[in-house]
Amino acid sequence: FTSSPHTIIGPSNASAVVLNSALISVALAQGSGALSLLLLFIGLLLVVAALLKTANLLVYISRSVMIGYLAGASLFIFINQIRHLLGYTAFPRSAAFLETCANIVAHLPATHLSSLCLGLATLGVWLLFKRRTPRLPTIALTLLVVAPITALLNMYCDARVATLQAIPFGRWPLTLPTFDLELISQFVPVASAIAFLAALENSITTKSLTGRAGGRIDMNQQMFSAGVANIGCAFLGGM
Repeated sequence: FTSSPHTIIGPSNASAVVLNSALISVALAQGSGALSLLLLFIGLLLVVAALLKTANLLVYISRSVMIGYLAGASLFIFINQIRHLLGYTAFPRSAAFLETCANIVAHLPATHLSSLCLGLATLGVWLLFKRRTPRLPTIALTLLVVAPITALLNMYCDARVATLQAIPFGRWPLTLPTFDLELISQFVPVASAIAFLAALENSITTKSLTGRAGGRIDMNQQMFSAGVANIGCAFLGGM
């Protein structure tokens, strides 16, 4: 559905922050059905906007506004990862930046030293690869080094470092949106914001990559492809 081979469709940091805030504030108890409904709304909004040829309006968005928003989103993501670095097992979820900071400080006595040391060591390994082998996939190399070390520490040293659970790809279920009138009314502004961010980020990324390759793109077609992808994710458990 895209007009460029350089199109990247997936959850970005900025849209993930808005999505996380929405699910925490209004739909945490609804589970995957609420996420499917939100993705369906986002997809429909993008498809309708593409059919109405509204992508050209994106050029009027100030670059400074976009940079400011992305900087704020990056800071929020950084703060939310601190709890994982410190190894907190019980941590209250919050969509507010200052409240999250306060919760981190309040839970400092519960810091898991093994998790903290392993996290800092991982950062050190990544910085080493970044400096010595900048052309290689440094993140993948870091994971290849740290993952077996973590497994050995948990197995023989009882480090109790939390790890990600396996994803059951063999029985990936279909998801159906939860059509609830109250939920729909709450999701309309959130879906509009995420659809706008998705279109804007897709525009910036694709223009940059396609421009380097000397090609041309149809931004309305790009918006349409992002909408179709979100509609598919609404029923296939994606994001």
